Amino acid sequence: MNKLIMSGKDVGQRLDQWLLKRTKLPWDFINKILRKKELRISGLHVTKNYRLKNQDLLEYPKYLSLETPILEPSGMIDTFKKWIIYEDDNILVINKPAGIASQGGVGIKISIDVLAAEHSESKINHRLDKNVSGLLVLGKTSEGCVVDIKDKIYYAIATGQVPESGVVSVKIGKVGIREGVCENGKLATTYYECIEKLIKEKEYSLVKLKLETGRKHQIRVHLGECLKAPVLGDYKYGGEDMSRIYLHAYSVLVGGKTFTAPLPNEFQSKIVELGFKTVIK
Repeated sequence: MNKLIMSGKDVGQRLDQWLLKRTKLPWDFINKILRKKELRISGLHVTKNYRLKNQDLLEYPKYLSLETPILEPSGMIDTFKKWIIYEDDNILVINKPAGIASQGGVGIKISIDVLAAEHSESKINHRLDKNVSGLLVLGKTSEGCVVDIKDKIYYAIATGQVPESGVVSVKIGKVGIREGVCENGKLATTYYECIEKLIKEKEYSLVKLKLETGRKHQIRVHLGECLKAPVLGDYKYGGEDMSRIYLHAYSVLVGGKTFTAPLPNEFQSKIVELGFKTVIK
């Protein structure tokens, strides 16, 4: 076992979120490591919710090098292939896990665009936020890069009570450090249907959403700012700070073909944990 002492910016972070930032590994892989109890803090097994303390001694397997990010794009290609749900000469459709960025940037070593380029020189047609999961369409040719993508369906767990059904259609754009409703923005339209509501210590809604437009953070702004029911885990727009945002791109229509991506295990588990009765297949 390797060892690492926690200090400085490590202190106070949840263990799963710290691992996500430190390793750039997919959320489901990190969850598996924690579930199998491959890590110890000062000799004890801890849960993913554990908050790191100053001078905590983290013991971890040798294959998991935490001093520096362990992954190179070439080492992730086999994993990337497992995310592919459809491929032809023009397009690639993948089921992106939460925790992997769509595009590279400062401090981002592993991203979908980098992996896709190495796999088949593909380019992403649209984006999903890093901590959101679900369907992404990539183009392998110039024709594939401009393919028409329609009927984008998402599922979300919202914190708060969402009306039974309706549409949000407002202009959104950059407001300070995030997106928001603004007069000089672009029109963004989302249709929504509340599938089930829960009223316990907190209020939650299980919501199905259909995008008519595809603006940056569109659903997150519409739920968090317009409907006052932020997506669970979306701290940027008023939700709780969690290891992922509970928003999933479930289905799309591309070139006359409909593709679907089942909700990942951690999303399904959260639905059950909160007490929803609805089963999304």
